[in-house]
This record gives sequence, C-alpha cells and structure tokens, in this order.
Amino acid sequence: MTALKKYTRLESTGLWFESPTSEPVEVLVSLGKSTVVLYDYEDTPLTHWSLATIKLISKTDLITVFSTTQDGLEKLEIDDKHMTEALLNFINNPAKSVSNKKPLRRLLILSFLFSILSLFLIASPRLTNLVETIISDHHQIQLVEPYLDTYLERNGPVCASLKATTVLDNILQKIGDKDKKLNIKIIKKQNINAIHLPGGTLLIS
Repeated sequence: MTALKKYTRLESTGLWFESPTSEPVEVLVSLGKSTVVLYDYEDTPLTHWSLATIKLISKTDLITVFSTTQDGLEKLEIDDKHMTEALLNFINNPAKSVSNKKPLRRLLILSFLFSILSLFLIASPRLTNLVETIISDHHQIQLVEPYLDTYLERNGPVCASLKATTVLDNILQKIGDKDKKLNIKIIKKQNINAIHLPGGTLLIS
C-alpha cells in the first residue's frame, strides 16, 4: 500500500545525490505508506525518506527535485510524471498531524524496562531461558513496531547510505555480533544519543 489511495504500488527511476559533492546514483524510487525508499538496481535499499519531511526544491517541465531539507544537501531528481504528481500531492496536501506524546512516552518506557531486563539477562543465563519462553521475538516485534513507525515519522529518516552501512557492519564485527542479532539504525534527526528497543533494535543519533 502507498500513502495515496489512488495507487496500490508506485515506483519510478530517479537520480539520487547523497551530498552536494556526490556523484549522481541511478535509483529505483518506491512510494510506501509513510516513506519513500530508494533502491539500487540490485534491489538493495540505499536510504529512505519520511514523506512528512520531503520538500520541493525546484521544478521544470522535465525534472522535479526533492529533498528532506530546504537547502537540498541530499536531493532526488525525478522525471516520472506519476511519481512527481504523487509526491507533490502529498507535499501540498499533508495529512493533519495529531499531537500525541503517548507513543513516544510508551517507547521510552519500553526501552527503560528492556534495559533493566537486559542487565538481569546478562547476570543470569537461567533467567534468559525463562524470558525467551515467555516473550518470543515475534511478540517483541509486535510490541515495538507501531511505536517505531511513529517515532521514525517524527525523527527520521534512517541513514541507510553505503557509508553508514559499512560503518555499522564494522561495529557489529568488532563487538562480535556474528549472528547480527543487534539491529542498529542511525536516525538523522534524533535528539537522544541512543535508544535500545526490545528485539535488539538500537537507535542512535
């Protein structure tokens, strides 16, 4: 599903500039429910933008330029008519944001409780086995996913560039996380240094 009911699925090609000095990268642009995801032609996600942060930088008859910042440090050029109309429609008619601090508050409480639980898990292998039988990975994902989506809409996007992915892989290798149980995400607009979520997700600024 996409953010616009008119489309069940909407994709196009585009040129992505990670920074003003970066070479343009041909990408596949996919419009999702709350984000725009940019893939390379091997179907590897390079980055994704929250729809709430996308801004129009410039527009001609052939090319429209979008960014997540007004200065356009990272930008996306699109010449596809349908994708351009869809993004402009969302920019010009944004959904009314509802002020609700409860999801973030619950997310922080969950993070605090999980941090305390982690200390007990380190101290007692028996307790680890007990908790794993009570709270499965599937249940942890169900608890965290709704709050994570809301949090990313307000504090995203997630930095998923090739450089960031390389750095994160090096970190996981150094700490010995061979099974990649820890899922680290770099949040571009997060004010908190780090948030550890159930299920092994770590959000860092």
